[in-house]
Amino acid sequence: MVVLTSKQSASPLRRGAIYLISALSAFGAGAALAQDSDGGSDSDYDDNYDETLNPGLGRTPRFIFSPSVRAGVRYRVNSDFSLDFMVRHKHAGLEPPMVVRGTNASAAVRASLRIGEFNWRNQIDVKQTFVNFYGPKDYAALVVSTGLSREFALGESGWNFTPIASVAFQQANDRLLNRLKYSLEGAFGYNLTDQLSVSFGPRAEVRVYTSYPLHRVDTIFALGGGFDYEVTKGFNIGSELSYQFSKSSLSRARFSQWLLEPQIKARFTF
Repeated sequence: MVVLTSKQSASPLRRGAIYLISALSAFGAGAALAQDSDGGSDSDYDDNYDETLNPGLGRTPRFIFSPSVRAGVRYRVNSDFSLDFMVRHKHAGLEPPMVVRGTNASAAVRASLRIGEFNWRNQIDVKQTFVNFYGPKDYAALVVSTGLSREFALGESGWNFTPIASVAFQQANDRLLNRLKYSLEGAFGYNLTDQLSVSFGPRAEVRVYTSYPLHRVDTIFALGGGFDYEVTKGFNIGSELSYQFSKSSLSRARFSQWLLEPQIKARFTF
């Protein structure tokens, strides 16, 4: 595998990320107002707010507001196999007085396969991060991930429980950010109405940096909950509030914070 360095600002990886994001953004924007024919979980395997990767941003905030917008297209090959093409825009932490600490633009392709009661997802992301609101470029990366989940009905209560186990590898143009990520989460969900559902549960992540000069391992433990409301077929709004504790073997850094993540999602299925 070729390792890119942060000095290669015009690297093929960075150019490819920008081109793919731009192309899929134009395609996804046209689908944003289209209709979706089915529901289902849209849990992402990419990072949530990732403060420990940017120690140069200054003090660690205790409350993060991180909104995101996502648009996508789903193609159903058959009843057990589907392909998703998605684009997403996300801010990483707006603080008083509404200062954006970072911005993330990404595009992804996901293949979902149902095997019996299990759902197996494989995803490729290209992402470009910026300092502040589309300010100086921070880094570009390619992320390959795979995950397995299964939904369990909790008797006749109407509640369900869905554990998700996943692993991902990130190759960045800054080799210090190359890493493996192992995550395990469990979500308890309940449908209040046909359009409104709520969920909550824990999440644990271990991030092992493969090219760091010193041994670096970050761990994150979080507990959160939120809601998802289907405004119309294919268009959802929601939000999640979580409390997470993070620590790193690098300089024994550790901190905790609240994270609020409003979301707008649109998807067209054919």
